[in-house]
Amino acid sequence: MTDLRKKINEEMADIRISDTFIEQTLELAKKKEKGRTGRKLLLPRIQFASACLAVVLLAGLTAAAGYYRTQDLHVNQDAMPDIDPMTVQPFQLAGGLINTGNGDFTEYEKEYTDYEELQADIGKDLLDTPYADKKPEAILYTTDAETNEQIKITSYIVNYAWNTPVNLEIDIAISPEQLNGFSYDFLGYYEFVEQYTSVQGWKVNVIGSVGAESYHLMFTADGIRYHLYGGAPLYRLKDVVDSME
Repeated sequence: MTDLRKKINEEMADIRISDTFIEQTLELAKKKEKGRTGRKLLLPRIQFASACLAVVLLAGLTAAAGYYRTQDLHVNQDAMPDIDPMTVQPFQLAGGLINTGNGDFTEYEKEYTDYEELQADIGKDLLDTPYADKKPEAILYTTDAETNEQIKITSYIVNYAWNTPVNLEIDIAISPEQLNGFSYDFLGYYEFVEQYTSVQGWKVNVIGSVGAESYHLMFTADGIRYHLYGGAPLYRLKDVVDSME
């Protein structure tokens, strides 16, 4: 982790965000002019301050450690339908972890190039799809070794006929407290599209980007939450979910 990121984490660890500030930030997000283009940010609800400070992309999820509210899923503060519940998963400490925390919070991370190697290291059989690239651009694993594990796979699927690569994020609770510890709010140019049931029986929430062919699909399988997103036709992303096992 770079010195800049360490400094950001240290400074943000003491941030306390008022409900008034959150409400004001939501209003600003809703009032942005419709014609603006560009990639939108998906932010955990309590990271609004990070967005305003323009450091959310560097700070990532580490700066928000300990600040999540509930497992509710929202689009611009409007609650989405419930997906299947998460459950507590057994924890296996991976080798070669790098301590990226500080005195206020604990965090470890490790970068991988192979999804199967990651699964072997953490002792979990995670979902995969035949559409996935064998060597994605990047796999980042983070954990506090007490409450949660998180995985972000960049360019999980690359199809040059689609607008952008498809990414995958995975949230894993390893303590009962963390079952109510993951919350997301899609801020800005997002809209809830639908909830459908996959061929495996999972409840899948679909969130779309207004004015763009880009979607986020969130669902829970075997107690682990998956978040698939990218610039691809919705029916293609549904095919990906239906193929996961």
